[in-house]
Amino acid sequence: MKNSKTIFFTIFIVVFSVGVAKGFYKSVKKSEAITKEILTVLKDNCNCKAVVKTSYLKGVQYSKKNGVTAETVTYQLTDCDFNNFNQEVKCIDNTLREKINGIELLDLITLNFVNNNKRKTVTIKNNCL
Repeated sequence: MKNSKTIFFTIFIVVFSVGVAKGFYKSVKKSEAITKEILTVLKDNCNCKAVVKTSYLKGVQYSKKNGVTAETVTYQLTDCDFNNFNQEVKCIDNTLREKINGIELLDLITLNFVNNNKRKTVTIKNNCL
C-alpha cells in the first residue's frame, strides 16, 4: 500500500513538473517573439544609427526604482535624429502600442538613448509611459 502511494505521488510530481515546464517554455517563447517585434518596430520607425536589445529578464525582480516586475526588456538607441525628445518618446510609445500585440505582457520596457556621450532613459512600466 505504501509503495503504491509513493509511485502515485512520484507520477503526479513528474506530470505536474512537465506541465509547469511546458507552460514556462511557451511563455518565454511568446515574450521573446514580442521583444523581437519591438526591436523591428524601433529599427523601422526610429531614425537611429543603431538599435539593439541589451537585456531581457524573466522572473520576479524587485528594485526601489521600479518595484516588482516579472518581465523586463531594455533597448539601446544610438545616435538618433530627432528635434524634440519628449515628442519622439510619445511617438515611439504610440507606435509600439499600435503595432505590437501582447506588449502589455512586458512589465518594464526601458529605452536608453545615447547621443554624443549623453544618455537619456525612458521607462514604460505596465504599458504606461
